Amino acid sequence: YVSKQFYASLSLLFASKDILNINLRKELCQSLVISKIFYGIAVYYPCLTYIDKKMLQIIQNTCSRFINNLRKYDHISHTFADLRWLQIGNLFKYSFLNLVYSILETLAPSYLRNKLILRSSTHNVHIRKKLCLTMPVHQTALFSRSFTYNAVKLFSALPESMKHNLT
Repeated sequence: YVSKQFYASLSLLFASKDILNINLRKELCQSLVISKIFYGIAVYYPCLTYIDKKMLQIIQNTCSRFINNLRKYDHISHTFADLRWLQIGNLFKYSFLNLVYSILETLAPSYLRNKLILRSSTHNVHIRKKLCLTMPVHQTALFSRSFTYNAVKLFSALPESMKHNLT
């Protein structure tokens, strides 16, 4: 349903692409399509299937082709750097890590903050990676889609220099 809405917006844009300049095409794509993708990506992306994730990437690729006036089978990976866009998987990581960082920094909302436990708060022993989060014990594969699992996995993978402000 959502992809149909995106393609409906894009079909309207493609019909008028010859009269729009590149800056206007970029603004229209960002406001009508990319903003909707970015809106809830930190929450819904882990729950999507591989096919749904691929569909979101195809929609973003279509936007890039529209903005740069490229044909359907033209190579587009270089256009993401020109547009200053992240691909969908990296966009999820970026927005999700921003959410985790703001939760750890402001300690709010408490229902999410309580799910994130720093290793340094669990014991007094000096350990090398004290700014890593502790992974809760889990038994199911479904847990890999949860907020806690993704927060621990992505935040702990960051370099220590990026986490130093949280102490």
